[in-house]
Amino acid sequence: MLIFSWNREEAFNIDQIDSFYITKDGRAIKASGGQSRGRLIGEYSCFDESKKALEILMKRISNDSPVIYTPTIDDITERVKDHWHHETGKKAKRHGGS
Repeated sequence: MLIFSWNREEAFNIDQIDSFYITKDGRAIKASGGQSRGRLIGEYSCFDESKKALEILMKRISNDSPVIYTPTIDDITERVKDHWHHETGKKAKRHGGS
């Protein structure tokens, strides 16, 4: 199986990858295995996006497809929502004091 990076510029053989991980700054997903350590698989703007992208990538790998694409920003931005807004896009109405 092959995994294409988020920008589709590199492809990796999954048989040579031992692990995937989110970097310390939380803004990238890297793969390590064999002689290659820390190969950049995807870059994102925050930890939540990286975490969601890693979850999506693991689901895609479990489907046993011969070609796997690392999630792009567009794939995950619709899934990562602001927590303080209602799902309709409006702020939650609160009945409180002044």
